[in-house]
Amino acid sequence: MWHKRGLKTGKYRSRLEAKAAVMMASVDGLEYEKTKLSYTLLKNYLPDFRVGNIVIEVKGFFDSPDRTKIRKVREEHPEIDLRMFFGDFTKKIHKNSKTSYKAWCEKQGILCCQKVIPNSWIIDLQQEAKRIKP
Repeated sequence: MWHKRGLKTGKYRSRLEAKAAVMMASVDGLEYEKTKLSYTLLKNYLPDFRVGNIVIEVKGFFDSPDRTKIRKVREEHPEIDLRMFFGDFTKKIHKNSKTSYKAWCEKQGILCCQKVIPNSWIIDLQQEAKRIKP
């Protein structure tokens, strides 16, 4: 079982895991990588612009970590009306994708615009400011 580099790993990802398995071999019902456990990364999101519950995120480049962040923020804060302002929303989410920034937002139910903030958004922001004013 041992050779000059250490324990053969077999089904384990590392020699240390294999060594631990040997130490726990007498445990009935011990499973190796059978169940996945979900978890949420504790990170903070700093919106570019916010009035009350309306958030405007400005993006020139919208990479995968940013998309994940936006998706997670929306999942964990459904009270927030998150909107995206792009320099060009026809850009693809990555080089070989057919999905544009705009299509991604539409799929996520996120309002988006490019180059100019729509007057309707300005009105929404003004109304939100009046609503939250003490």
